[in-house]
Amino acid sequence: MPFMKDENINDYLDFQSGGYSAQNPLHWASWAITIPAKAKYDVKFTRKCDVGGKLEFYLVNIATNEQVFATTEEIWFQKNETDFAEQTISTQLDFSAIPAGNYMLKVKNNTTWGANLKVQKFTLENVSPNPSTDISETDSRNKARVWNSNGKLMIESEGTYNVAVHSLTGEVVFTDENTTSTEANLAQGVYIVKLTIDGKNYSEKLIIR
Repeated sequence: MPFMKDENINDYLDFQSGGYSAQNPLHWASWAITIPAKAKYDVKFTRKCDVGGKLEFYLVNIATNEQVFATTEEIWFQKNETDFAEQTISTQLDFSAIPAGNYMLKVKNNTTWGANLKVQKFTLENVSPNPSTDISETDSRNKARVWNSNGKLMIESEGTYNVAVHSLTGEVVFTDENTTSTEANLAQGVYIVKLTIDGKNYSEKLIIR
């Protein structure tokens, strides 16, 4: 988090820490995040600021250091002079073309006036109706699709696979073998879906709400 020099760095990020407000776009912060599925996300952030201003978002693949997403329109935040308050920004981050994986979410304060933006946290909320994750290899036979359909685990594949679903405590809650499709009721929670396709193992996170 370069340029973040405020003495309260443990409580919030001060995006206006330069000598004058025109330097704001030079200041950025980043967070390591895991994207569980291709989807669109609402962004909520808790901030305090003297006036409104603008933000920019970028997504960087941690493995390759490649920038895979950048906002192209102005994203405005609202004035909030008193206590820190949460706001949902007006623009969704469309990661529907971004594969599941580990990324760095980079945020810049693109405001060139004295907004004095201080941010405590950002929250990304999946708003896609039925987000899915595609697992694919060069061989087109090794494809599977994993998604949540109204609280059910759904899997479809062009070839046979074995599946084991684990809770976050490690308990196996569902298994199936030598099948090409799966439909299973799961309780609300977060699960790890482990697939074996042609001897290769794949793991995906699944959220049931």
